Order: sequence, then C-alpha cells, then structure tokens
Amino acid sequence: MGHCSFKNSLFTEDARYRKMKCCVLACSFFVINTLFSQDVFSKYDFIEIKESISKAAISSITQDHNGFIWFGSSGAGLFRYDGIDYKYYKHDLNDSTSISSNVVTGTYIDHNNRMWVGTDDGLNLYNKDMDQFKRVPILKHSQYRPSILSLQGDNEGNLFVGTIANGLFKLFTNP
Repeated sequence: MGHCSFKNSLFTEDARYRKMKCCVLACSFFVINTLFSQDVFSKYDFIEIKESISKAAISSITQDHNGFIWFGSSGAGLFRYDGIDYKYYKHDLNDSTSISSNVVTGTYIDHNNRMWVGTDDGLNLYNKDMDQFKRVPILKHSQYRPSILSLQGDNEGNLFVGTIANGLFKLFTNP
C-alpha cells in the first residue's frame, strides 16, 4: 500500500509540475507578445470631421499635387481638405462658376494638376487660381449635360468620361 501512495504522489507532483510549466509558458507568451507587439493605430491621426461632411455619402476621394484632399459627395457638393480645415463647394443656381451640381460622381487630377469633377449634371474643370469651376461641354451642339459616372486619364493627356446614358467620351485635355 505504501508503494502505491508513493506512485500517486509522483503522479501528483508530475501533474503539478506540468501545470506550473504550462502557466509559466503562457505568462511568458503574453509578456513577450505585449513587449514586441505594435500599436495598431500608432501611425494614424484621427481627426474630427465637420458635421456637414460627416453626414454626406462620399462618392470620390482624390488628392492633388498640392496635397489637398478632395471629397466628392452624393448630394452635399465638393469638399477640399487642407490638413486643418475644409472648404465647401456647392452648386449655386445664380453663379455659373459654381460646380454644376451637388451630386459629385467622380474626381480626377490630370498630369497638369488640374482637377476634373464629374456630376450628375455634367463635367466641370476646377480653376485653382480663380477658385471656381468651368462647365465643360461634352455633347457638341447641345445644351444637355450628361450625368457623369466615371473619370480616368491616360499618359497621352486624354480624359475618358463615362456617362450614364451617353456612353464613353474621350477628351484631349492638354492645354
């Protein structure tokens, strides 16, 4: 009988040793993992977004060569972010140099750092010196401005304009 209790005590000590070993390994793993893990958001700066843009559905985001980030929205116009504040561009019926619609469907910066803005009421070209927009006719001999769906340029200075009901247009944009 004494011999059996000796075996049981060995098994009990062996089980305790294994539990302690597992506990030490688990603690070591968590300590090492904590020491060498990276903070997931350490390289990001979260900023507060103004009420007017945070409620808008954003349809396009483009950064120009000057560092401005442009946000096109689906009904609230166009926003320019300079790293500190936003500037808001909206359609004004009484101003032909305003953007043609508040429904911005696409933005594109060409190789000359000019920004093209597609809306549901035509194509616009932003004049950064005058801080205004010029409406660019796509259909010859027509006052109708098609709804723009997408904008993309190529290396030869062409701008491809995808529309909802009128197909694809190719505009040569070199000045």
